[in-house]
Amino acid sequence: QCVPPSHASGLTYGSPSQCTYGNTQCISGAVVCVGGTGPSGEVCDGIDNDCDGTVDDNIAEVGQPCGINQPPCSPGTKACVNGVLVCQNAVGPNPEVCDGADNDCDAQIDEQPLADAPTTPGCWVGGGNCCTFANLSWCPPTGASCDGVGTLTAPCSQGTLTCDGSNGWMCLTPVEPGVEVCDGIDNDCNGQVDDGLSTSPCGTNVGECQEGVLTCVNGIQDCLNDIGPIPEICDGLDNDCNGLNDDNIPAQGPCTVPYDTNLYPNSNAAQWPCQEGQLECDGQGAWVCVGGVGPQPEICDGIDNDCDGSADETGAAPDGVDGSANPFPPPAANIGDTCGVSEGACEPGVYACLNSLFVCVGGVGPVPETCDCEDNDCDGEIDEVPAPNEAALCGEGLDCVTAATHCQCAAPCSSGEYPCPGGQICELVSISGGGTGNYCITDYEKMCDECEKQTVQDSNQNVLCAPAGTDPVGCLNTPVCVCKGPAGCQQPCYNVTCSGSQVCSNFGPTPGTCVADICYLTGCPGCDKACHAGNCVDNPCATNSCASGEVAKPSDDWLTCECVPSCAEVDCPSSQQCVEGECVDWCATPCPDGQVCDPSTQTCVDDQCTDESCPDGSWCDPVTGTCGDDPCSGVQCPDGQSCTNGDCFDDGGGGGGGSGGGGEGGSTSTSTSTSTSSGQGASDNDGVFGMPTGGGGCSCDLGGRRSGAPLGWLALLGLGLVASRRLPWLRAGRQGSAHEPQ
Repeated sequence: QCVPPSHASGLTYGSPSQCTYGNTQCISGAVVCVGGTGPSGEVCDGIDNDCDGTVDDNIAEVGQPCGINQPPCSPGTKACVNGVLVCQNAVGPNPEVCDGADNDCDAQIDEQPLADAPTTPGCWVGGGNCCTFANLSWCPPTGASCDGVGTLTAPCSQGTLTCDGSNGWMCLTPVEPGVEVCDGIDNDCNGQVDDGLSTSPCGTNVGECQEGVLTCVNGIQDCLNDIGPIPEICDGLDNDCNGLNDDNIPAQGPCTVPYDTNLYPNSNAAQWPCQEGQLECDGQGAWVCVGGVGPQPEICDGIDNDCDGSADETGAAPDGVDGSANPFPPPAANIGDTCGVSEGACEPGVYACLNSLFVCVGGVGPVPETCDCEDNDCDGEIDEVPAPNEAALCGEGLDCVTAATHCQCAAPCSSGEYPCPGGQICELVSISGGGTGNYCITDYEKMCDECEKQTVQDSNQNVLCAPAGTDPVGCLNTPVCVCKGPAGCQQPCYNVTCSGSQVCSNFGPTPGTCVADICYLTGCPGCDKACHAGNCVDNPCATNSCASGEVAKPSDDWLTCECVPSCAEVDCPSSQQCVEGECVDWCATPCPDGQVCDPSTQTCVDDQCTDESCPDGSWCDPVTGTCGDDPCSGVQCPDGQSCTNGDCFDDGGGGGGGSGGGGEGGSTSTSTSTSTSSGQGASDNDGVFGMPTGGGGCSCDLGGRRSGAPLGWLALLGLGLVASRRLPWLRAGRQGSAHEPQ
């Protein structure tokens, strides 16, 4: 043995070293050492490769990281163990299984192929342990196998074993047999669709509906042979079967409320307050006009109830208010009924419709007692001592006394040569409440000497009353003065107050009395106004444009003015009457008392008018008894002429002819509507309406008259009354008596 010369010294030879000695040989005459194994780099193989005497030392790979760094795998370090290079402390991959983990550490979870996958994937979800796989157990439905449908038909199908991650294996989307229902599907998978289903009653027997039989037809439950609901129609039936007849039917278009055209011939359904309604079903199969307003009987309420263009017009029902009940009682009475009391100064009247108010007209009501020889409060006692809660009849130191026919508040006479102030005399008089005494009373003979000849002015020099025939001022006649006791000569309405809606009239047959505030009784203020249908309206003839000598008369509708000839220069025979400048046939002889001439037949007929015929003071037609406008209302006569019964005659009267007509002869009337002059060379009386004498009455023939005194005496009063009653002093006096000493 020999150490080859190529070997370093100090090497270890023999197992476990890989170094071996060589052998000596004689080669070419020289002894040389040949063969032998030398050292090499140390590797992990259980051999001392570098022949340093230590096995597997100083191996380069040892201590280096090794393995997979992908959870759940984790790396380790390399080590040489028993000649083998190993990866110590590393977690390595495993075959992939269904557990929700990355067993093979390839960054994929439960990917295929899975080591624990079933060989046959079929499954069911029925309970039981008939079949098992992994974490699952089940029993298949009747007719099926553990992993197949068996004898079951579509739509049944087995599920598929599917990995559900950490939950393990699951049976996905099996379709198992169910209860058969009406849906066009073989729910129980027996090969028959919608078989074995029961029937039942369906629908309703409410209203027009009728029950049927609920049956499966082509996969849909259908109510066979039934009668179902339909939209409701107006036929009196319950078409929609909700238990209500003709309900929820939409209204149709506008409609007009039906009304009796015989009762309401002049009504207009489009005239307020009539209005259209909506056509609605009445619930009994008929269409009715709901919400509409049709003509109603006229009542006194300021409304045109019968929709004919006129409100509260007089006349027979239902077109007029005559006889209609008070719409706002009390009192519970009808127009035309008697009202008020007949006691003392009170006088009964009648209920009428004035200015849309149901009022008592034509009467005199009670007022507080005053010292005037009248039973003002209508309690049956005259000038009685007032009760503690009533106002005294006279001021302090004065007593109510009666001297002759006059009552006044007077002071006792004083002693001495002159016991009374000037204008008064001391006389023995009766004292209100009883007894007598000497009192200073007004010397009426001296104070009221010939009042009808006196002119009385107010503090502003305005004429309050004057002798008859005094020129009017501003279309206002001047009343004649009367004696007002201690106040001396005054206009008739001085200190007269009226109750309710009445006003005092300075004119007429009984001046100084209360009348209804209506233009038939009070006239209209201003030269351009006239009384028509009980209202003050613009006189269409106020601006008279007729030729000289012609008469201006309002047309029948009072919208225009018509020019007609005058009767002033027409002289008709006794059997004719002048009408608009022409002689027309009239009654051949004068009519006896109580009768008037009917121009349509030229015969005498009974006078149809009485004092109570027209309680509103309108003009009464003696032939028919109807009430309305005075024929002379609004008429403008030429200069020097005045209107009688609608025609103009010379102021001297006569010339008209006829018996019972507008000339001489015939019946008389208290109507005092006059119209003097047309404005063409007019006199001082141009356009003046009222009593020609300021209160003496007219004696002209009109063939018609006003009803009732004091209310029904005139057609169109002198406008002085209207102006006077608007003076502040007269307005303020409306709280006292309705009568004054005359």
